[in-house]
Amino acid sequence: MFRHRYRQRLLADALDRAGRCHDSAHVHARYEETFYILSGSLEFILGEDAEIVSAGDFVRAPAGARHGFRNLSATEPVEMLVTFTPGGMEELFYRFRTGGDLEFEDFDALVSAYREEARRDHFTEYETG
Repeated sequence: MFRHRYRQRLLADALDRAGRCHDSAHVHARYEETFYILSGSLEFILGEDAEIVSAGDFVRAPAGARHGFRNLSATEPVEMLVTFTPGGMEELFYRFRTGGDLEFEDFDALVSAYREEARRDHFTEYETG
């Protein structure tokens, strides 16, 4: 009973594509998302502010808060722990990160499909342009 009432999911995410890892600014209407940086550093956007976060830093993006990040290094990967409260959206990450039954010819098609599913099923809106 307790587990269902206070459901939170933990996602350990290794962003190993140095220089290409990013998540453009977006808003989750229903989810709080937290980030604990284990190694490397990122430029992190929260609201209208942007700053560099590194190993040991913690960032909380409440539901409704604009946020995003990008790895500025061409050589150093980033590892972080990410949580979603309430749980649910992490399944989307697992499906798109592992490939599952998905077949895409290029990275842009994969990103487009991910964002559409995030919008439709998880009330997440990405900025365009």
